[in-house]
Amino acid sequence: MIITFLVIYIIIFLGDYFLFKRFKIFMINEYDYLLTRFKLKDNEKDRKLAKLICSLLNSLIISLVSTFIIYIKLPLYLKFPLAFILLVALIYSIYGLYGSILRRKQNERKKSKSKTKRQQSKK
Repeated sequence: MIITFLVIYIIIFLGDYFLFKRFKIFMINEYDYLLTRFKLKDNEKDRKLAKLICSLLNSLIISLVSTFIIYIKLPLYLKFPLAFILLVALIYSIYGLYGSILRRKQNERKKSKSKTKRQQSKK
């Protein structure tokens, strides 16, 4: 089961990161969704890192769902709706966690910048 998960994960990650998004460094739909949903500020450095992280997250979500569906013993007509529900739930929860992490990091950066500005103005 773990070998199946790792094989699927690696294949999907390589396909997603190197083939599908090779020319779309500046157009990452998942990152744009996170910017609007969590009201984040766009940064070029964050966007390049987000390409890698979004590819890792997409690979994780798809490989978890496909591995689960492969090993569950249900008829095929029940596997598809279950896979869809699981896929939507994982996308929503994992990208929600990632967006809250990004928001916390940006808030920490704002606080550290304001502290340094206050210290410089006092001198």
